[in-house]
Amino acid sequence: MSKRQLRVRGKRILTPGATSPQYFMVFCLLCLSLSQLASEDLWEQATRLERSGDLAGARVMYMAWLDEQSGSVEASDALIHTASLHENAADAVDLLKKYVRRLPPHASYPVWAKLASLESAMGLPSDAAAHYMIASTMGGSTGELWHLRALSLLFSTGELPAVRREAGRLSLSASTQFVRDEAAALFAITLAALESPYAALHEIDGYIAKAGAIESPLIWLALAKISGAAGNRQQNQRAHRSIEIEFPGSSVHLIAASRISEWVSPGNFIDLPLYSGVKWVQVGAFSIRENAANLRYKLESAGFIAWIEQEGDLWRVFVNDADGKAKERLIDFQASL
Repeated sequence: MSKRQLRVRGKRILTPGATSPQYFMVFCLLCLSLSQLASEDLWEQATRLERSGDLAGARVMYMAWLDEQSGSVEASDALIHTASLHENAADAVDLLKKYVRRLPPHASYPVWAKLASLESAMGLPSDAAAHYMIASTMGGSTGELWHLRALSLLFSTGELPAVRREAGRLSLSASTQFVRDEAAALFAITLAALESPYAALHEIDGYIAKAGAIESPLIWLALAKISGAAGNRQQNQRAHRSIEIEFPGSSVHLIAASRISEWVSPGNFIDLPLYSGVKWVQVGAFSIRENAANLRYKLESAGFIAWIEQEGDLWRVFVNDADGKAKERLIDFQASL
């Protein structure tokens, strides 16, 4: 008999220091159940506060839940949802950065992509590209799209040799025609910038001949840009005609027709002065870039095509007004704030 075991009226009992596999298992299950109940209670409190309109309180409860459950698969969606409750894009970025590395690797990729999207909207292309690259390692067509977004952002920051190398690989190896098209467009545009538009024109014309059906209008937009720089009127007309016939009403069609400002990737507009033919409405002007970025973030979340331009010490926020009805939509947008 163990020194820690006693008999009372013929029955064996355990002293406080004694152990038993059965008792230990029951104790662990009890602790686990209590932990789950506590987490469920935090989640219920968070959702109740959110429904009541207390977003600040809801964020506190959701973060408490994340502190307990950040290693679970469900935490990925919960983290993205909690970030969406922030009105300030920088605060949402800080939250995602704080928790993303605590997630199981196989569940973290959507969070890296969301983080990259927010950073891109805030005008932080290098950070966004790095995080899209992390997201792209998940593989498959979704990973390829994130890889493509990373390359587009790197193109905007001037890292052309690296973009040229990676875009070339992606244009050959991507699993979908759409990604191959977009990578090939970026591949050719980069060659035009690094060497000459004439070499790029020969390259993209060869790609189009081999590809057959084109699924991304960016191929034709790249051809339009390159042929324009090379002074090849015939190819330029071909590109514009193909965009108009095959992709009418698309954002690329609006860009080609000079009706909206061009962007490198969603949420990352090229900061160039507005050119003739673009219809726009200025929504705000700020002395602090982050304030302009926050407004742009809200506008894009509401479905507007928005961008920021710097003019001296001011950061101006614009929205596209291709149909002339942006002011009406802005009134509804302001009423919802």
